Amino acid sequence: SRRQNFIQLCGPPRNPLMTTHIESGVAYIIDLNRVFFTPRLALERARLCRCVSRGDRVLVLFAGCGPESLAICARTEADSIISVDANPVA
Repeated sequence: SRRQNFIQLCGPPRNPLMTTHIESGVAYIIDLNRVFFTPRLALERARLCRCVSRGDRVLVLFAGCGPESLAICARTEADSIISVDANPVA
């Protein structure tokens, strides 16, 4: 599965390494040690949302923790969204 490797520089050990990311009104609570997530793809997620029309059925492969799926759900009128990832934690 795709995951980042983090080295904690200071403070008490944190496991799980939880963070909250808010993007376009959607809050993601993520354990960065267990799933892949990057905020750098926010513009790509916004572009994807503009490609989805009312009633579309959307399949998101390699979904990770689901930021594309959640953005599409929050910002479009898609009929259904299916997310698939090999990481069972995601």
